Amino acid sequence: MTTLKSMTDYVLEQSESIKNAPEAFDKYVNIVNYAKFLSMNLEIKMFVPVDENGNLLEEPEYYELWKNYGSYTQKGESIVPECVKYHKALLEVIFEGFEYKEAKQESHYSLIRFPDRNITPLYPKLWKGMTIEDLVKYNLTLTEQARDKYKF
Repeated sequence: MTTLKSMTDYVLEQSESIKNAPEAFDKYVNIVNYAKFLSMNLEIKMFVPVDENGNLLEEPEYYELWKNYGSYTQKGESIVPECVKYHKALLEVIFEGFEYKEAKQESHYSLIRFPDRNITPLYPKLWKGMTIEDLVKYNLTLTEQARDKYKF
């Protein structure tokens, strides 16, 4: 699965494949895992890489170099701590296509939006009590790491 769907649609889809299937227990586990996933409270780290305090992390200058070749710049400077911190934060991002922007209106603080789509922005300060299931209507795409981490 690459995009979110409602729990009802997911259960009905899975129930069709469970009928008389020897792997019915595995399908049941997938359904339970998806229900748990959809019930997770929204957090900023699901959309953009942030540090432990929720502050936005920019991609380090040498991130691609570190990821592909090693841990030092050509000048011999260690880039490990900065790159590791960013990489760990990036692994927590579960939705593709979002970026962080400062809102112009003080009442909205900061927002996350799709860069190439014309939809209503999401305001993290207004997320109290919201879960991933509240975002199904936006047809969000899961990141590769989310598809690997959450099995459903």
